[in-house]
Amino acid sequence: MKTRRTMTRRPLLPLCAIGLLLGLLNWALQEPLPGEAALTRGVQALFGYQPGWANVMTKSATEPWMWAMTLAVAILLHMLHGARMALAVPISFALAIAADGLLRFYVHSPRPLAALVAVAKPSSSSGLASTYGLVTGATIGLLAIVALADRRAMVRAIGWIAIGWMVAGWAARVTMGGHWTSQLLASYALSAVMALGVVRLLRRC
Repeated sequence: MKTRRTMTRRPLLPLCAIGLLLGLLNWALQEPLPGEAALTRGVQALFGYQPGWANVMTKSATEPWMWAMTLAVAILLHMLHGARMALAVPISFALAIAADGLLRFYVHSPRPLAALVAVAKPSSSSGLASTYGLVTGATIGLLAIVALADRRAMVRAIGWIAIGWMVAGWAARVTMGGHWTSQLLASYALSAVMALGVVRLLRRC
């Protein structure tokens, strides 16, 4: 199991570092990174800017659905790896909520502007961090981290389904003009780093 977990961390940490760097650049520039507006318009041309499925994905990270998602992931991890891994879910979720509050107090980076892309629900609140990205990363992302580190093919398949969920979440938030890609990826990355830290800590206890 140690070898499998090491193989999982090797690509994860560099990807998280890239995601966090993109978020820092977005914050520093206070505007979309080069190519982000064109990427958003391309995604919107493919899906439209307010498809029904995107609303469903967005609501999964709001009350009461985020509690249901957290519980479902905890139950699934309990079935796969026992109570210790199930405990990782509420801890990771609590860290994500705390990080969201702190970042919104200290950090502000504009959301997509209607002058650049279609925006379903204009908002003056900060696009960084993304509450959706943090909550989803702390639950679905945690599931992906644990499942992809498993030797069982069926469990790893669950991990890839979780990755697919996060990709669909990215498409949903971008096509609705809710966040720039850099803002969402940075939020995913931050929650993944925290989730990985919680998993490693619990495995040592």
